[in-house]
Amino acid sequence: MTDHENEIDTIRSLFNDLASGRQEYDFQLANLDSHAGDYANKPHRTRYYGRQVICGRIMILLASTRMTTQALLQTFLLGTYAKVPFAKLLPSRAQLELFSVIADLVRVIKDDAGAQEEKFAERVRKVNQALINATFGTRSSVLKGLLSEAELSRLRSAVSEDMDILSARNVLTRLDKLSKSGAYPECKQDYERLCEYVHPI
Repeated sequence: MTDHENEIDTIRSLFNDLASGRQEYDFQLANLDSHAGDYANKPHRTRYYGRQVICGRIMILLASTRMTTQALLQTFLLGTYAKVPFAKLLPSRAQLELFSVIADLVRVIKDDAGAQEEKFAERVRKVNQALINATFGTRSSVLKGLLSEAELSRLRSAVSEDMDILSARNVLTRLDKLSKSGAYPECKQDYERLCEYVHPI
């Protein structure tokens, strides 16, 4: 078996693992806005919020990321079997974008983790906002307009900071951070190459 065949076999095995796992999730969706700052002067409330909301957001992101990866792997494999290059290149680029988002989020969580008192409310706020952005962040002006008019929470009306949190970060910025972290130094070059392949001439 060639190296290429081994790599395809690894991808197929990962897809089979994901496809054989749970395919449906029933989560209570957390608010699309952050209330961590509202409890900055209420340590017990902040700790409860951190335990309940942060963990809930992580589970929702884990489930959605798992399903997205499964769909992208399936598309990649279909492209492999059918010998359709675009069906392999497009999901590869999308998976790299997803990886850069998750890597950036993991960095924020690690930097601000811990139950120590020092800046606890601020750290909860930062992690909460990063999770909202990674899960629901969008560049669509139409969608952001609808969100600004929607009831994001029953506790208060949406404010400009909520819309800032829901504005997707530039993927190139996230890729740059990933490259500098040393975890994947060549990620920007790989991404640019994939973009060149899939863009029309």
